[in-house]
Amino acid sequence: MRKILASTVAAAAALTFSATAASAAVELDPATGAGFVGKGDVQTVLGWNNKQLQDRADALVFTFESVAEVSWSCTKTHEAGNSGKEVVTVQERSRVTTTSGVVSHTERVRNQITGFWLTGFAGEATTVDGPAIGTCPAEQSGFVFDDNLETVVVGGGLQVNGVALS
Repeated sequence: MRKILASTVAAAAALTFSATAASAAVELDPATGAGFVGKGDVQTVLGWNNKQLQDRADALVFTFESVAEVSWSCTKTHEAGNSGKEVVTVQERSRVTTTSGVVSHTERVRNQITGFWLTGFAGEATTVDGPAIGTCPAEQSGFVFDDNLETVVVGGGLQVNGVALS
């Protein structure tokens, strides 16, 4: 078994990643790190022939990188000074979350290596930049959560030796 660095997004955890037609046999479940990568997909993106793949398979490193941004707003309605005019203040907030972990893989061998089983994340670490999701400035400030969470996956995908598989 070899260790593979992987990064997933908490927001995408329930989704299963399947590559497009350019990658016929690439599947990854970002919630678990389990999946499969066919040898042909690795050969294509690295420009390797079969002998090169067989000779260099133990040096392959698979990574899954993805970043999600969650945004929302908070609104506060108040009177402006002595005029008695109602003023609405909206504060935009966002949080970027990246979850990364280590996953192991084994070769699928049938007389030769025919693919790679991604066997799951062995550990994880999370990087978060921003406030807790759905929170507003200090409660006594008068801001109220607008119940409008929006999650956008802003990048990522499965890679082998730093080259995109999808």
